[in-house]
Amino acid sequence: MGIIETALSIYFILLLIRAVIPDTGQLTFNHPYRFIVKLTGPVVNNLAKFMGRGGRVWAPILGMLLLVIIQGMFYAGATTGEDRIFICGLTPWVFSSNIALWGIGKSLVSHLVLIYQVYALLLFISLVSPLASSSDQISRLIKAMIRPLERFRQNRVIAPAIVVVGFSLLLTVIWKIYQAVGWLRAEDMIPLKAGLDSIALLVRLISIIIWLIIARAIFSWFDSSGRYGGPLSWLKLFTDPFTRPFRRLNLVIGGFDLTPLAAILALYIILNLSMRILVSLYPQ
Repeated sequence: MGIIETALSIYFILLLIRAVIPDTGQLTFNHPYRFIVKLTGPVVNNLAKFMGRGGRVWAPILGMLLLVIIQGMFYAGATTGEDRIFICGLTPWVFSSNIALWGIGKSLVSHLVLIYQVYALLLFISLVSPLASSSDQISRLIKAMIRPLERFRQNRVIAPAIVVVGFSLLLTVIWKIYQAVGWLRAEDMIPLKAGLDSIALLVRLISIIIWLIIARAIFSWFDSSGRYGGPLSWLKLFTDPFTRPFRRLNLVIGGFDLTPLAAILALYIILNLSMRILVSLYPQ
């Protein structure tokens, strides 16, 4: 189930990009975007034909909804009790398999969390990295993705707060609705819990940054020119804010640059300490 879930989540993100970014404009010639168009083309094109006029606009959104339903069917067909549980930050959402369509309910909230984490990560990168001055193709794709948040992005405090508070309220509303239809047990969900869940979901994104730093270190072994072309250009964009403080320590020993290792250890400590603090604050 894990492999299928991961594959569907990746394709969901690709359809999300198609839904946010139109097929016209400068990004038509963007190579990463064209690759995404090619991968999602069979689904989007067929759905567009089925929907008729205006189908090109709504086809990616319909495709995302279909993925939610498909993954929900996989959940509903699962036989283990673990498949009924979705850990949303700190709160376990335990679904009742005796109620119809509970799998779609779990799939929906898991994909909403995925959208939240994707946008939170891109927003954070836009705030701490020189995204505005970058002209590579990945940077242009990211800037097009976060354009809906452009008016809030100018303020480094308001933008993250709006995202976290907005998603916390959304989680609270969804929890109440799921309880009303019988998908979830009768346990109270207060905005404080949802807020801590939203923060925990962001803290767990640190693990993605760690893997990106590892990927950058591996790619650098094959390209030591310092020009940062290809994959290294966007890996540098994502990881520089976390490795830059340690580069000032000059951690080059015996020809080996230990800066990535130091950054990974620091991020790992921050991840664990942050989760412990959030757990201690979580109301019982």
